[in-house]
Order: sequence, then C-alpha cells, then structure tokens
Amino acid sequence: MENAVAEFLEYLSGVKNYSPHTTTAYETDIRDFLNFYAQYNGGAPFPSDLSRADTTCFRAFLANRQKRGLAPKSTARALSSLRSFYKFLAKNYAVKNDAISLISSPKVPRNLSKSIDPIDIENMHGAIRATQTHEPWIAARDWALVVLLFGCGLRISEALSLRNRDVVARPDILRILGKGGKERLVPVLPAVWGAIEKYMAVRPCGNI
Repeated sequence: MENAVAEFLEYLSGVKNYSPHTTTAYETDIRDFLNFYAQYNGGAPFPSDLSRADTTCFRAFLANRQKRGLAPKSTARALSSLRSFYKFLAKNYAVKNDAISLISSPKVPRNLSKSIDPIDIENMHGAIRATQTHEPWIAARDWALVVLLFGCGLRISEALSLRNRDVVARPDILRILGKGGKERLVPVLPAVWGAIEKYMAVRPCGNI
C-alpha cells in the first residue's frame, strides 16, 4: 500500500502540479482513511482490498470523523481526496470501486457575511487620508475603491475594471462582468456615487 500512496502523491505533485501544501493535505486524508480501514477490516489493507470497501464502510468512516469532532468541511475534503485516490487506483492498479461514488459529501454550513462596524469604516477612512496627505487624489481614489467593494459588493478585479463609460452618466445600476464572464446588475447607493465623483473631480488623469 505504501508504494501506491507514494505513487499517488508523486502523481499529484509531478503530473497535476499540486503545491506541497495541497499534496500533504491529500496524504493526510488518504492515510486517515487507511488507518480507519485497517481497524474496520481487521488488518492493514493491500490496494486490492480497497475494492471491497462498500457504502457501509465509507459511511462508517464519515461517522468516525464526526465522532472525532472533525469539521464537515474537512470531511468533505477528505472524501474528495479519497475519490481521487480511488480513480488513481483504478487506472494504475485495476482497483475498481463503485461504492465511493454513491457517498454524498457532508453538508458544509455557509457562514453569513458579517456587517462592518461603523467605527471600523471611519478608522479605515482616516487611515487612507492620513497616509496620502501629500497626494489627496490618491486618498480619494483609494476611498472610492473601498466604497465600491463594500457598498456594491464588488470583487477587487471588478472594481478596478470600471471605466469612464460605466459611470459617466451616473446610472442607478452598474452592469458588472464577473467571474466566468457572467454579467450581473448591481445597484449603486448615493454614498458610492459621492466617493466616485469626489475622486473624478481631483484625479490628474482621464481614467477612473
């Protein structure tokens, strides 16, 4: 089994070009399952033994991780690592196991975004002004960028991609081209326009 694991890790780093950190995470997940399976099956497994793992075994593995207090996100990642390992075994060791594909990943709870305290916003504004006293237009630009991020929910790349034609008529809605080329409509608050127009009034060049 050690040879199979070593070859899998070499495949991840050498062929898939995964980072050392990611490769180590895969190794941790795979060894965690192999340690569990050794206890579950009554002995250290050979690659061929893994073809006999059924849905009951995999669900017991997930339950074992839950019992140990491991987070659903961590277990979802471990299951993903295990699926990748099984694909590798099927290709290189003729180990076929259809049961792994029948196991659903644990539901990962989504964390709700937290609102920003007004004092934090004021401190941020003050810090921007304090560091750019010699170039007021830079402070105005940086603050407009911050307001776009938090006031419109834009990604940094989306905010930086805005041009004069997007804001010159002060539209109530901005058309934003996001990740994957997907377009979405974003409403613009008056405070956002205030910051943008202040920057446009003092900028030394013609681009936003």
